[in-house]
Amino acid sequence: MIAAEPVLLRVLSHQDWNRMKQERPDLASRFDHHVVLNLANTVGRANAALSLQED
Repeated sequence: MIAAEPVLLRVLSHQDWNRMKQERPDLASRFDHHVVLNLANTVGRANAALSLQED
């Protein structure tokens, strides 16, 4: 994957993710929701771009 513009990459280790689920399940759930929404938006934009290329 190549970024078209500068990006900020944050990493959460598996150990830290498990710790967050244990200590702050509410935060872990919101984090999951945020990640899924961002991925869905990215897929939607990619699909729209591909549709434009097909026309």
